[in-house]
Amino acid sequence: MLKLHKYETDDEDQAAVNSISESWEELLDLANRKDYEVIEFKHSYANITRDNVIKFKKELELAHEAYRRDGPGAEHVSLEEGVELLAQSKD
Repeated sequence: MLKLHKYETDDEDQAAVNSISESWEELLDLANRKDYEVIEFKHSYANITRDNVIKFKKELELAHEAYRRDGPGAEHVSLEEGVELLAQSKD
C-alpha cells in the first residue's frame, strides 16, 4: 500500500509492514488458543458468580422483609422507636 502511493520507506520499516498481516494472524491464533485453555475456568467462574448472585438476592429479600416487618415504618413501632430505628438503619 505504501508503494502504491509512492511512499518511500527503509528496508526495516518495509519488512515490518510486510509482516503485519502474518503477525496479526499469529496473534489471533494465540488468543484463540488461550481462550480455549481457560474455557473451563470461565464456565466455573460464571457458575460461581450466578450462585453468589442468587444467594445475595435471597439475603437481600430477607433483609427487606425484616426491615418492612420490624423497621421504622412498621405499624407496631412507636414514633420515637421509628426515629431511632431509622437512624440505625442509615449506619
